[in-house]
Amino acid sequence: MAETLTSKTTEFSAGVTGAIPLHSDSGTGYLYPLVQLIPTELGGLSTNSIIGAATNNATVVKATPGQLYGFDLFNLDQTPIYLKFYDVATTPTPGTTTIKLRFGVSAVASALGTHRPPSIWAHGVTFATGIAFAMVTGITDADNTAVAASEFLLNVYYK
Repeated sequence: MAETLTSKTTEFSAGVTGAIPLHSDSGTGYLYPLVQLIPTELGGLSTNSIIGAATNNATVVKATPGQLYGFDLFNLDQTPIYLKFYDVATTPTPGTTTIKLRFGVSAVASALGTHRPPSIWAHGVTFATGIAFAMVTGITDADNTAVAASEFLLNVYYK
């Protein structure tokens, strides 16, 4: 598969144009921008942070289309817990609502807990309707078993 570099003139804003360097993949025909994103204090990711309650913790993170960029989770419980994401704009009902993504976090073996480092996806995962999640103690899609209170911390990063 041959690769070449090219550029394309683009209008950035009204009357302002410039060339953007592009990588041309001859195998697929796609053009990929050769740019580096620079974080700023404006336009960063939004967050949702919870301490688990003695429920399934069904939560709507964003009630409109968006992208999930990652999460981090800390579990102190003696039971594995399962984080399930849903592409819905309303509170999901675990066991009924269709799941988009599933993640498991192992049970704690000591008082130190289990930390899952941040899972960050550079381009995000698209949610066409909305971003919601629930936490349960069963791995099956039909499970709606509540987790123990104050046994986990969850941060969700989205746009």
